[in-house]
Amino acid sequence: MTEIADGHFEQQSPIDAYGNGGFRFAEMSHVGSLLCLPTGMHKWHGVTSCQYVANNLDQIWQSADDID
Repeated sequence: MTEIADGHFEQQSPIDAYGNGGFRFAEMSHVGSLLCLPTGMHKWHGVTSCQYVANNLDQIWQSADDID
């Protein structure tokens, strides 16, 4: 089974299932929010929309040209 280092899985992977506060992908499960970018799957902190704005938007802007 593949390990996610530092909350980052370095490949794009389809999400196989979601529920109970988490996701299943690449034969792994992750509890919490997930940011899916061309650079891979990233653990995403924050609970409210204000926290999402404050957290990790830099990753989205850096990947903007590669997002369809």
